[in-house]
Amino acid sequence: MLHIVKQINDISNAIEYSLAEDKILLTEDSVYVAVADTSSCAELLESCKSVYILKADLEARGLSELVNKYIKVIDYSEWVELTDSEPKSISW
Repeated sequence: MLHIVKQINDISNAIEYSLAEDKILLTEDSVYVAVADTSSCAELLESCKSVYILKADLEARGLSELVNKYIKVIDYSEWVELTDSEPKSISW
């Protein structure tokens, strides 16, 4: 399942309801969680091994250089491919 997270406050819900094989995509303001060396980022990566982040939202917030190296940065076309590869998705 693909969990699409838009707000920081919803990260905890995505973590709580995700399985190890699920994927999490950070968009909009949730991209702040991906800043390297924060406890929120460590918790996210510990709970889910497949974490993605939308490049446009990172750039809009000036965070491109701060994102954790274990989070895959994707563009809009890759988001479409990611969504297509998962049988189910949920937005938080």
